[in-house]
Amino acid sequence: MPYMKLKIKQVLKSKFTWISLLAILLGCFYFWTKNYNSRYINPRITEARENIAVEKKNIKYYQKQLKKSNLTKTNRHKIELDLAENKSSIKEFKTLIKSIQTNKWQKAYQIIIKQEKYNLADAKRNNANKDDLLPLESNIKKLQYLARNNLPEENEHYSVKGGFF
Repeated sequence: MPYMKLKIKQVLKSKFTWISLLAILLGCFYFWTKNYNSRYINPRITEARENIAVEKKNIKYYQKQLKKSNLTKTNRHKIELDLAENKSSIKEFKTLIKSIQTNKWQKAYQIIIKQEKYNLADAKRNNANKDDLLPLESNIKKLQYLARNNLPEENEHYSVKGGFF
């Protein structure tokens, strides 16, 4: 027993023990904070917030255009349609943010898939080649699979869990 006490005292007096213990604790703290913060960092949320800001600027612009008295009836109708579309887009982006934050993935994926299909149709209208369309189509298929299984989207830059082992 005295030999064991001697070894414990040697370990506790060693500077290497405290340095390695501190390094282990800092590593654990780093992964804990990364896991904790990864719930709030989602590129779709930041993108949606940026889109909301752009749509709000567009709404202000269209409202100024509507106040002009020299608009023709067709131009006024077109601006009103654009204004209504921007308002519905803002509502859609807010719904997307809320569904991601509350982990309602099926609802979020419906909105994302709708946006991706619009991007695909836009690319087809602009006569994009097949190599440019393939990533869009595969992304839609991946999102549909995730929506069916109610799984969060994960990639190497924004993982669901912050630390990998």
